[in-house]
Amino acid sequence: MDVDPNELEYALRGKVWKVYWFLLKKGEPVGVREVQRALRFSSPSVANHHLEQLCALGLVTKQEIGGQYALAGEVKIGVLRHYSMLNLH
Repeated sequence: MDVDPNELEYALRGKVWKVYWFLLKKGEPVGVREVQRALRFSSPSVANHHLEQLCALGLVTKQEIGGQYALAGEVKIGVLRHYSMLNLH
């Protein structure tokens, strides 16, 4: 990932941050509607918009089959410097 840490800190705010945090906590691929419901967004398009922003940053990938979104890697900025993702699968 070749994104400037300052750019990431600026980009990971508000609803984008909430979506990223949800993906971290979930630990598995999620669909747009699951994000919408879990974060109480007004429509699936709002969830999709924020997921696509995370894709553009290289933090999330969209799976070709099923269209679910999954984390592409961890970010170590801000509060995330102290967060470690455990893969228990």
